[in-house]
Amino acid sequence: LRSAILMISLMSVGFVIIGIIPTNAPGEPTTLTVSIHRFTAGIICFLFPMVCLSIARGLHGDSNSKNIRIFSLVTGGTGIALSIVGLLVIMTDTPWKGAIERIILANGILWIEVVGVWLLSNQNRSQKLHNLLENQKKA
Repeated sequence: LRSAILMISLMSVGFVIIGIIPTNAPGEPTTLTVSIHRFTAGIICFLFPMVCLSIARGLHGDSNSKNIRIFSLVTGGTGIALSIVGLLVIMTDTPWKGAIERIILANGILWIEVVGVWLLSNQNRSQKLHNLLENQKKA
C-alpha cells in the first residue's frame, strides 16, 4: 500500500501540472506546454490503474474489504482498457480525444469518491487501513 500512496501523490502533482499547463486546440501546433500536458496525462493514465490494483492487492485477505477490493480490481481493469483506447484515439485524427480523456477522468473520480465514502463511512475501516500501512512499514 505504500507504493499506492506514492503513486497517488505523483498523480496529485500531475493533476496540478495539467491544470496549470493547458493543451492545444485541435489543429494547432504542438508546443512545449502541450508536450508537458500530454506527457503528464500519460503518466496519470498509467499510474491510476496501478493504484487501483495495488490497493486491491493490499486488501487481499481482509474479508471486510472484499467489496472495495473487487471494485478496485474492476476500476483498475477499466482504467487499463480506457488507457489503451485513449492511446489509440490520440494516435488518430479524431474529434473524440476530449471525450476519451473525460471518460478516463470519470473512471478515476468514481474510484476516488467510492473509496473515500467507504473509508469515511466507518472510522474503524480507516483505522484498519492505517494499521495495515503501519505493519507494512515495520516489515
